Amino acid sequence: MINGTFKEHILAGGFKPTDPAIGRISPGKPTPYQFYSLTDRKKPIILLSGADDGCVYLLEAVHDNDPTDWQYYMTTVYNSTGMSIGDICIDDVDNDGHPELFIPATNEGKVLIYRLMNDGN
Repeated sequence: MINGTFKEHILAGGFKPTDPAIGRISPGKPTPYQFYSLTDRKKPIILLSGADDGCVYLLEAVHDNDPTDWQYYMTTVYNSTGMSIGDICIDDVDNDGHPELFIPATNEGKVLIYRLMNDGN
């Protein structure tokens, strides 16, 4: 059981579905990921499905070592030509030290894979 109080922090905002029809959502599911090769990181990198805005975002802490500062940079990783992105997932599926990012571009009828390189390669 967890005791204590949770404090709210807004990491990003302003999300809107491309099509404002009933049932459309944005953002979608966040996926935190800890890069084990970046052992000095205190806060995870967060991958975020924009869901019905058609984008995938990467959020990274501005001040990683400050436990009181929850400002995050947001970068667009993928901008779909369709309207929807499903739940993204990330894992190092080939055990090469570089995680793969799987993006289901549902309206485009395809799944994309990106290898996340954190050492300039």
